[in-house]
Amino acid sequence: MDLAQKAELAARLLTVRSAVARDFLPLSESLPDTVLPGTGWLEREMLPTLVLLPAVGKANALLRAEKLALALELSFLAGRVHDRTAAAEPVNGRAILAGDYLYTKSALTLTDCGFDGWLGKVGRVLARRSEARRQRLDWRERAFVPEAEKFALLPKENAEGISLAAAMAAEAAGMTQKAADAYAGFGFYLGILQGISLYGYKWSAAAEEAVDAARGALLHIPCLLEAAEQMLLAKLISEEREECRWCGERERFERPQMIGSNG
Repeated sequence: MDLAQKAELAARLLTVRSAVARDFLPLSESLPDTVLPGTGWLEREMLPTLVLLPAVGKANALLRAEKLALALELSFLAGRVHDRTAAAEPVNGRAILAGDYLYTKSALTLTDCGFDGWLGKVGRVLARRSEARRQRLDWRERAFVPEAEKFALLPKENAEGISLAAAMAAEAAGMTQKAADAYAGFGFYLGILQGISLYGYKWSAAAEEAVDAARGALLHIPCLLEAAEQMLLAKLISEEREECRWCGERERFERPQMIGSNG
């Protein structure tokens, strides 16, 4: 991917993030630090939208992809606001309203760009993600949580949502069914990798397998492989890999069949 292509992709991501910031930051200013700790929170919590915006030649398709990315970012942020509010004492009513506003904004954006048929699936994936986040909160009451249990939560907590976002982006780009399925598969394994990086988990056999699976999914759409590796996978792969200390067999993640095209 040459410098001009990188600049174009960076500009598209900046457009989406600017739109999220415009809608969200005025609300966030009135929320307590227990809900939104620190100014870097927005940047840390963003989905890897850049990878989920495939290069498309038609202006209308690009616009739909960007609106889709905006809607999914808003949904993700809404869920994070609700999760953090649930964990805060006392519960902040204004934060709950901010989360509800973001969910509504996301649904309207999805409808506006022709993705209203996906609203049910988006809602189910977000519900499963919130369920996983609540389970993570319960870990605070335990003295020890096995690494295998932490990794087992990543599909529901991270990967399913990114897989769904990839499937929706593939539809926006007019991909063939085979390419769309491969892209959704890539999104799933990308979610596993994002979770490993986000939570600071040790590099393990599961991480190694996720990298291989992501590469394998992209073999069906070679034009995306180089860009994806340069934007995220290469960064993760280059990080120091610690020897896996798990006992027993290697953990394996299988992409659920429910995450895919809307057809």
